[in-house]
Amino acid sequence: MTLFIYFKFIILFSGIKPSPLSSNPKIVWPEDNNFAFTIFDDTDHSTVENTKPIYDFLNSIGIKTTKSVWTTNHKDRDHRTGCSLQDKEYRIFIQELAEKGFEISLHLNAGLTSTRDETIKGLKFFREVVGYYPKSLANHDKNLEGIYWGEARFTGLNKFFTVL
Repeated sequence: MTLFIYFKFIILFSGIKPSPLSSNPKIVWPEDNNFAFTIFDDTDHSTVENTKPIYDFLNSIGIKTTKSVWTTNHKDRDHRTGCSLQDKEYRIFIQELAEKGFEISLHLNAGLTSTRDETIKGLKFFREVVGYYPKSLANHDKNLEGIYWGEARFTGLNKFFTVL
């Protein structure tokens, strides 16, 4: 059986604290490490069937990652595939991941644009399901509530490649 793994990787540089001897910030990594690396799993196309085997494996080797979720099903299910916290089996799977120590994060309310009220309801539902508000967020491309969208979405070479 071939298992297709789809992850978007984001390297996070956290723990920046000012040094008492300098005005330049000094990066202080956990446990005196020289760097930090994390995996932020993009929830697009995620279902229990195609995602659980990956997380079972990661958990078995002691790697904890960040799993993003949508709180609401898409208004147009044909546009983007994947489950949300509205899907009972997926919601239980996500709760189990959180209990195992995986960070659960938000990939906006849904894969398509949500209103402000829908987003607020989604954040409250996230907290109800996961037990805390999201500590990290990945904006979803083309969602109007995202921090960057439209012409501001890409710059430089990235903008060039989006028109190809």
